[in-house]
Amino acid sequence: MRTKRMAKLEEIMDAAQRLSEGDRRRLLEALQTNGAHASSEECHREALASWRSLAGTFHSDHADVSTDKGRHLGDVYADDR
Repeated sequence: MRTKRMAKLEEIMDAAQRLSEGDRRRLLEALQTNGAHASSEECHREALASWRSLAGTFHSDHADVSTDKGRHLGDVYADDR
């Protein structure tokens, strides 16, 4: 089933194919420049911010080192003699 967005994209693609070579090149350059304004560092910061917003919101029934430090550290530092 074709969605409205897909139909609109196909219309845009058809119109782009009818452009002259020079106009098509300018269109591609404009599209590439438009997406380049967000630096990779900025994208990285945004991704980290979204992960940070989730910090502490999940629960696990698995007991790991951070939830049972005493036992795990005791095992690590126990004398094997």
